[in-house]
Amino acid sequence: MTGQPAPDGAFQPAATRGEVWGYVLGAFAVSFGLFGLHRALGYEQLYGTPTGPLVLWAPALVAAVAAGMSRRGVVRSLGLRPGPWPYWIVAFALPAAALLAIDAALLAGGVLGFEGEVEGLDWVLLTVNVFEAAGEELGFRGWLVPAMASRRGFGPAALASSALWALWHLPGVLWSDVIGGAPLLVGLAAFALFALGFGTALAWVRLRSRSVWPAVIAHATHNAVLFGVLAHTFQPRAASASWLRGEVGLPLVAFWLLIGLACLRWPPRRAER
Repeated sequence: MTGQPAPDGAFQPAATRGEVWGYVLGAFAVSFGLFGLHRALGYEQLYGTPTGPLVLWAPALVAAVAAGMSRRGVVRSLGLRPGPWPYWIVAFALPAAALLAIDAALLAGGVLGFEGEVEGLDWVLLTVNVFEAAGEELGFRGWLVPAMASRRGFGPAALASSALWALWHLPGVLWSDVIGGAPLLVGLAAFALFALGFGTALAWVRLRSRSVWPAVIAHATHNAVLFGVLAHTFQPRAASASWLRGEVGLPLVAFWLLIGLACLRWPPRRAER
């Protein structure tokens, strides 16, 4: 895990501009088309519906096609090898610790209150979230980040892929309660900043570990703890909760922006080969 930062294009055999844009356009077209079908069938939430997994897995399915057409094969192109285990531990611990610390502070400050029963993070909940997160991660971090990094280096690849990831979420964010009570434009801006910070961290661990699975674990842990545990354990007791909690809350946005900046300052040193 030592050595100098990889130069531009050293992460893997350089992807062509056509391959990168072909993936981006294909992933968005398939995802948004399936989301339109999902809405036409009368479903509001992606989770717990028959068509929801198709939307979530659209980026991975398009990535599998792109990887199958590459010289490196599907396993290497998507980062399907497990990678070093310490990255798995950090990928689980960091998102969980950040969310728990923020809600603990909000609870102590009277912004949140107990719902009445403490929810636990069990293996079923985590497994479901791993499956759902893998659909996004295999596409955006598994294939797109190394492809972009092979052309422009880590920083531009991390920021561009994270911005695209934020845009990909737009329909789901607009038709869900992610923004909560925040004004629409403010909530969208906050979510975009969260996605830039968190996405940059996921891109970093993808390239550093040479595996997509730590990114999957981090994403799944974030979703499971935030939406599966804390959302059912604590409830808002003050109007300021809309600005302080969740993916558009200032503490979490600031935390991941700082982590993202650190990742840009110290980019991955291990190149894809």
